[in-house]
Formats: sequence, C-alpha cells, structure tokens
Amino acid sequence: MTRGKSGIRGWSVFIFLFAPILALSQAFTNISGVHYTTENGLPGSVVYDLIQDSTGFIWIGTETGLARFDGTEFVQYSILDGLPESDILALFLDNQNTLWVHCLSSLAYFDLSENKFVKITLPDIHEVISVYVDSKGNLWVTGRTQLIKLVGASPDSIIRFEDPLIQQRPFVIGEDQDGNILLKLTRNFVIKVNEKDELEEFPHNFGLNTWLHPFVTILHPDLGLLVNSREGLRKLSDPTEVLIPELNGIPVSVTELEEDGSIWAGGQVNGIRYYQYHADSKSFTETIQLLSDQRVSDILEDRDGNLWI
Repeated sequence: MTRGKSGIRGWSVFIFLFAPILALSQAFTNISGVHYTTENGLPGSVVYDLIQDSTGFIWIGTETGLARFDGTEFVQYSILDGLPESDILALFLDNQNTLWVHCLSSLAYFDLSENKFVKITLPDIHEVISVYVDSKGNLWVTGRTQLIKLVGASPDSIIRFEDPLIQQRPFVIGEDQDGNILLKLTRNFVIKVNEKDELEEFPHNFGLNTWLHPFVTILHPDLGLLVNSREGLRKLSDPTEVLIPELNGIPVSVTELEEDGSIWAGGQVNGIRYYQYHADSKSFTETIQLLSDQRVSDILEDRDGNLWI
C-alpha cells in the first residue's frame, strides 16, 4: 500500500475505523465503525497523519503530540519523550522500519532501544519544510533554501545540494517511476534529482495557477506519477485529462492507493470517496462515498483491511 503525502494541516477531529474493506465493487452493507477521541487516549483532537509500522502498530500524529495504538490502547509520546515539538505534521518509515517524525519545523526519529525520540540537527536547516523517504530508503529534507539527502536515512551520511535553483523554497513532490526525486519551487518551477544526484529542470505542461498547496502525489503502478491540480488529479507526464475530479469544488487533499490501482480520495470537506481503477481503459469510476459531512486530513488502510480516517 502506498500513500499520497501532503503538507496539509489537520482538519479532521476524529478517527474512524471501518471494517472490513472488502468487495469494494459491491455496495457496502455491513460497515462497522469505531470512533476514537481524546477520551480514548488520543493526545489531541486534530489528527494530521497516520502510519502503520512493520510490527503492526498504528502511529497517529496530532497537534499536541504522538500516539501509538496496539489494537487495544493508545500510548502517548510528547516533548518529555524527546519530541522537539508537539505539532506532528507527518510520519515516515524508512527501510529499517525506523519511524521519522516531521514536527512543525523540526525532524526526529524514534529510538526503539531507548523508547524515546531523538531530534536531528541538519546543516543550515533551521525550519524543516518537507520530508520524503524514497524507494531506496533515503531521507530527503528541505528547508527554506536548502535540500539535504540522508543516505540510507542515516544522520551520519548527509549530502547537501549546492545549486542556485534550491534558493526558491523547495518542496519535495515525490518520486517518479524512474527513481527521480521531484521538487517544486516557486511559480510551479519543477526540478528533479536523478540517480546520480544531479539536478535538472523537469519540463511539464502545468500552468502557473494550476497546482495548489498542499501537494498530493501518487506513484500509480500503471499511470505513473499523479499530481494534484485545481481541477483534480492528473498525470504529470500528460496533464490534459483529469483522472479524479475535485470534490464538489474542493481539491483532493489526501489519498490512499490500493494494490490494484484504485484510489481512496478525501478533501477538506465532503468526506472520502473510492475510485475503482479500470486497467483496460486506464480510467476511474467513483463507487463509494463515506463521511460526506466530515473534513478529512488523512486516510490509512491497515494490513487487516481496516480503513482509518
């Protein structure tokens, strides 16, 4: 399962658990839901991000700390446990299953042996703007005018990129099917970092007013890299067609990709929708709507097929 990461600040004040997510081409008939709040042990009511590690724990980032759910109870982590800040904007796992936490303006990782978080000090980066873990397990971090690569997600192996192009508030968009790391700069200018760690301009056909922040990107197994636009999700290589439209005037802001290429998509209003993928026509059909009156800040399907919202 791969996920579309965004830089959105959390809007959803609940987590819902739906089970099971099966037979998606058919109508939902027996959906059961569990509603978790601060009364159940969440550290905050605004949820920014969700992720599941290799041991099965669900990690939940909120505006007032981090929680780990073992299927029964929540364990909270705060500044007292080494987190540099309380606002947990995004969560990532590297190839060693190490949890990385993007706080409001800083970065930390979870030291399992010590059961605490360790803040990472990066050269010349005083405010972390975006974080991304690529398919090789490298960690990419941008500041206001900086780009750094932690090879193998190791704080002891850092590559700092020196290029005038970086001086334009870089934001990591994602990784394309060729392994290039794409960064969006100001005014929709896009650059790529190739496998030799060389920076190149990345030509595209998006207008200056087409893309919105936060970005939503999906590396689709059949369609390549999909990116967010004002009208909906499009292919980066050919943005002429909107594959998944905006949600009643609100751009898609969170996504979850299924193994068959189908996509869950949500927005700041109108809940979430399921778009079944048709490989023969390379198109999508909307088949399910959930929580139509809710704002959604993240979607996660766990290994058991439960959908966390």
